Amino acid sequence: MASRHLTRRLVEVVIAVAMVASYVSVPFLVLPNLCSRPQEAFAWPQYRFVVEGQQSQTSGQVSNQRLAKQSLSVPQVQIKARGTAQPVIVPTMHNYEWERKFWCETSASDFAVGLFTLLLGIATYFLWVATERLAVGGDEQAKKMLEGIKATLAVAERTKEVSDAMEEAASAMRQAAGISEATLLQTKKDSQRELRAYISVEPAAINSLIRSREARGQVTIRNVGKIPAHGVAAFVHMFMSGEDSPSISKCEGDDVTVKRTIQPGTEMRRGSNEALPISELINPGKNAFVWGVVYYDNGYGERCITRFCHKYPTASFNRLVNWIAMYEETKIVIAKEKARFHHTGNDAN
Repeated sequence: MASRHLTRRLVEVVIAVAMVASYVSVPFLVLPNLCSRPQEAFAWPQYRFVVEGQQSQTSGQVSNQRLAKQSLSVPQVQIKARGTAQPVIVPTMHNYEWERKFWCETSASDFAVGLFTLLLGIATYFLWVATERLAVGGDEQAKKMLEGIKATLAVAERTKEVSDAMEEAASAMRQAAGISEATLLQTKKDSQRELRAYISVEPAAINSLIRSREARGQVTIRNVGKIPAHGVAAFVHMFMSGEDSPSISKCEGDDVTVKRTIQPGTEMRRGSNEALPISELINPGKNAFVWGVVYYDNGYGERCITRFCHKYPTASFNRLVNWIAMYEETKIVIAKEKARFHHTGNDAN
């Protein structure tokens, strides 16, 4: 800004000098014969001193008589010289030739050219001032635009930072939502696992049939869960084997047509489909196996299964009863306390 201010001042000085030169040049433009007659145009009248009527003439001077004979009247003044009694007659130093030429010999075209030159200088000055103002205004406008661009870039950068922060927050929220959803699902599963119906199958002895020499294996199906078990379908079988770990055949499939329901904490008894002779069950050295499967709905629309296999050794039969006779009521052939959960055939989901 300091260099710009100094340049402006220098330009103003140059324009002012040009204007003055234009103004001064006007008389020289209108005096075409001035340069060809420098002595007549610029010569001033010489001085002559007259003391007590005596004439004394210096080199290059003219006499008062000669001045008096000239066509132009030259005004004179009287002064007293030191040491003299008579006044000295001295003509005034004025040349009327320049004014005569300026006012009498100046043409309209020459005057118009000089005036136009002056006006052109003035117009040039004001044009430069206007141009300078436009330049300054342009610089200020460019500076403001640059500041605006910088502000816009700063806002854009800030917006980008906010956008990135929002994206990170959204990602964190999505992760949190995913974690929350996973936690919710896990909580739901845990809650269902804790509250669902669970079917347990327990031994209930091998009992004789009324007025028969045969017996059937019995089981107790209990709901140990906290909500009802629906559609409970139970399949119970029994067989004798001299082996300690016989192979167990595949059980029947699920029967979804059964509408049986077992409430929480309640139980139901179920006998085996097969009946075995009591004479075999009281013959030591063998094992009776009561096995089967129970299908049910755990209360959340899922079908679950419980497999069971109970092992009764025949050596543990009830010796307090005469098994040759037939009775009007059922008798326990092998008590449930003698049963054991076999090492295979017991699982659940």
